[in-house]
Amino acid sequence: TNASDTRTHRIVIGDAQSSFENSNANIKRTGKVPVGPTHNFTRDWKKSLNTDTVPIVKDNIAYVSTSDGSVVAVDMSDGVTQWSTSLTEDLSSPTISSDSAYLSGGDQIYAVDLTDGSIRWKHNLGKKDARQPVTDDGSVYIATRKGDSGYGSNPDDTRIYALDARDGTIEWK
Repeated sequence: TNASDTRTHRIVIGDAQSSFENSNANIKRTGKVPVGPTHNFTRDWKKSLNTDTVPIVKDNIAYVSTSDGSVVAVDMSDGVTQWSTSLTEDLSSPTISSDSAYLSGGDQIYAVDLTDGSIRWKHNLGKKDARQPVTDDGSVYIATRKGDSGYGSNPDDTRIYALDARDGTIEWK
């Protein structure tokens, strides 16, 4: 660990948004701040998006899926929407890897270009309720379940897929 390695984090307290420099929230890099920041925060900007998912930030751009089925890229410095792409309802939070965002919604999984929001590929998994994808070493992994059964309740209803991150072809299931 490099002692000079600090990162600027944007944090939200109530509806106020600002940034502060720290080393993963404290000097020991534990990510815990027992009493909270002591700075006075002011709102830089405010953006209203109808969402219940977690935004993911890469290179000062926040990527968030909305309740109406879009994925939106917002510049964290000024709150300006960089692009918005309509996909489908019930989208997962995006997973960011390299130059793509991977999202699932219904029985689809999507790869979206981070630069302009264009759809690189989409794949119909033939199952309902695809979960949030994860990525590793050039592959995208996603779990699905059929119908209203819970995960693990019937092994025949639950699938895990590995897809090639470049083109969405199924590597295995």
